[in-house]
Amino acid sequence: MLQVYNCITQQHDLRLVIVAGFICFLASYTAFSLIGRAIEAGPRARVWWIGAGAFATGSGVWATHFIAMIAFQPNMPAGYQVGATLLSILVAVLISGLGLAVSMMRKIGMPILGGAIIGAGIGAMHYIGMSALVVPGIVLYDKTFVIAALLIGIGGGGVAAVVGLSKFDTTHRLSAAILRTL
Repeated sequence: MLQVYNCITQQHDLRLVIVAGFICFLASYTAFSLIGRAIEAGPRARVWWIGAGAFATGSGVWATHFIAMIAFQPNMPAGYQVGATLLSILVAVLISGLGLAVSMMRKIGMPILGGAIIGAGIGAMHYIGMSALVVPGIVLYDKTFVIAALLIGIGGGGVAAVVGLSKFDTTHRLSAAILRTL
């Protein structure tokens, strides 16, 4: 864990990391607000509200990811492949839409499952986005950190959805947005 802390504090522009976190919070709060409207809407309008929530979630976490990537200062030239970068935002929006639709089902356990799907989608977006990184070297991943990151994202996504969908008021949306941001 100290290794992750050192990477964030010593190899990232902390101002951009804070901006990324703020964008994630705003996107998450917006998405929970839109899903509240989707649940109250009729069947035809519900599709549009879910689509708006998917776009807010997917594009928000994508922007968060790439601002954090820009904040990373590896002390070597770095760039990004366009194809993988575009695929990462597509994956983020589509899987977020699936997760939001599942979250809205009126059966027991569906909000946590939908939130976990969103968490998995965020993880997929992250690693697809990381594959877009072009540096003069080989990028290696520590499997333990990858598994931990995915489990935290999936579990946190499930918990955030349960909190955000349990009651549609400002307190629950704020709490859920904070959980998703963390």
